[in-house]
Amino acid sequence: MGLIQKVTGYVKIRHSHALGSLSFLKNLRYINGQELIENMYSFSAIDNQHLQYLWDWSQHNLTIGNGRLFFRLNPKLCMSEIHTMWEKTGIAVKPEEGDFRNNGERASCESHILKFKSNVTSSHSIRLTWESYRPPDYGDLISFIVYYKESPFENITEFDGQDGCGSNSWHMVDVDFPQEKSNDPKVSLQQLKPWTQYAVFVKAITLQVEDKHITGAKSDIIYIRTRPSLPSMPKDARAYANSSTRLMVKWSPPAFPNGNLTFYLVRWQQQAEDRELYQHNYCSKGVQYSSYKTITISLILQDNNYITYSPRQ
Repeated sequence: MGLIQKVTGYVKIRHSHALGSLSFLKNLRYINGQELIENMYSFSAIDNQHLQYLWDWSQHNLTIGNGRLFFRLNPKLCMSEIHTMWEKTGIAVKPEEGDFRNNGERASCESHILKFKSNVTSSHSIRLTWESYRPPDYGDLISFIVYYKESPFENITEFDGQDGCGSNSWHMVDVDFPQEKSNDPKVSLQQLKPWTQYAVFVKAITLQVEDKHITGAKSDIIYIRTRPSLPSMPKDARAYANSSTRLMVKWSPPAFPNGNLTFYLVRWQQQAEDRELYQHNYCSKGVQYSSYKTITISLILQDNNYITYSPRQ
């Protein structure tokens, strides 16, 4: 569905209990509305229990040529999302009463922005601390969830990586609320890849109570790179003599450089001749070359970490 660019009729999304956003329709640009739902609506979203985000309108353009919008029974979808879609899609007809009914009653539509206070990185971990948060109804706060994933570019949103079946590419860590008021919440993300950029954000999880306005909290997405580590071994290292005075040494870059490799350092050392050479009868047997050298290849990282490897000869 991510390849769909134009719909000649209408779009109807209903009864999905996994769908969190419409970002899986990332290439949808036109809804012509040649055929309408009930002769009125070219876009309809009904009874989607976890739908809370439509598109990132700073990166997505959608034009609706004919018809109106209809949203109902989407408890996590804020009215601001619906009105933004109406404004961005160029619909000339104003919505009527009943078009946008029963939406957002379980959504954190007025979210407090959580601020990160510190981060400490190593090659395989990120330790994060963020500001303490206490909602007006302190007892409604259950915990925090930290979301993170690899992100080589700084252009993702919370809902990137989701599809129409509810799969999610974000890793999640549940963090209990600190018992002491003076303590800031914190988490340590483990088993990360060296020299890799991660996108991270945190969200406060509050108790959902029927017919009660919920004030939520979450952070902006931040990007943190882990520290470099020792690279893996060079691949396919080999050495051979191409003359009586030269050795040719070749290798391929390591599969996991784990940092910015600045240069390779090749060391060699001549070894003592084998004693058998002096006892060899060169009149009855041919000449055998058996001069040996030890060669090592070192990979130097930007922070002067290095690893050595001896190729076969």
